[in-house]
Amino acid sequence: MKMTLNEGSIIVASESSLKSIKTKERKRKIRLLRNLYAFVIFFIVALSISTLSFKIETQEKYKSWFTVIELIVFVVLIVDYALRWITAPARFESKTKSLIFFPITMISIMLIISMLPSLYIVGNYLPEGRAKDFFVGLQTFKFMRIIRIVMLANLFPPLAIFKRVIAKNKWILYNVFFIVIITIVVFALVMYNVEQKVPLADRQIVTFKDALYFSTITLTTIGFGDITPKSDIGRAIVMVMSIIGIGILAIPSGVIAGGFLSEAEAMKNEKAQLEDKRKKSKLSKLKVNKKTDRG
Repeated sequence: MKMTLNEGSIIVASESSLKSIKTKERKRKIRLLRNLYAFVIFFIVALSISTLSFKIETQEKYKSWFTVIELIVFVVLIVDYALRWITAPARFESKTKSLIFFPITMISIMLIISMLPSLYIVGNYLPEGRAKDFFVGLQTFKFMRIIRIVMLANLFPPLAIFKRVIAKNKWILYNVFFIVIITIVVFALVMYNVEQKVPLADRQIVTFKDALYFSTITLTTIGFGDITPKSDIGRAIVMVMSIIGIGILAIPSGVIAGGFLSEAEAMKNEKAQLEDKRKKSKLSKLKVNKKTDRG
């Protein structure tokens, strides 16, 4: 079965739309290959993430098995990246530029991040030292491979809608995210400064890291309660932080909720229009058949 670049892109990128494929038989085959490819990626990534549930002692005992699994995962993700790169021209307007600039696109960066944790197996064969600690430490980032599973969202209508909403409102969300980061850092600096006046024995915000952690969980309205300010000024600032946090978080929530409803309505209307077209085509065929019978 010969395959075009566009068909390869549909399979590799898990694209939901098959409108570009004309024949029903061809659509059926491409859909089957696309779903099979998505299943392989999902299974491999899920297998990799599941290894985090094992104790360090178990991983040491069955090191060879874990190494084999990680090598398989790494090879599959490398092949996946290569196929994404090769089929990139089918997804972008400029074919030449897409091949050149694909490595610096957001999708490419996310794919590279999902591959990096596999390099931890290098640390198993290095002597004790910083290099070994660095490579072994990469293992903890396996959870980042969830990104690759999220990239299969196109195959599921609710997740596909969510993905389109994020894509359409990305600049608003980027700006909100930037504001959140700046606000967290500013409040962390303020809290760190204010709490320095509290006696060391009673102080809970001792380092800037503590202040950054406290500022983050307070602004996001989580508030675990493991760290609390001891000064009156610090407590007053926390009240302001909580109010600002509620306001900031309401923006992306409103944007995503509104966009989700709009996209769902648009998808519903599109399905209704397609159904109307099918009914009209059936009626026209029936009329033609009746005329031929009379003739």
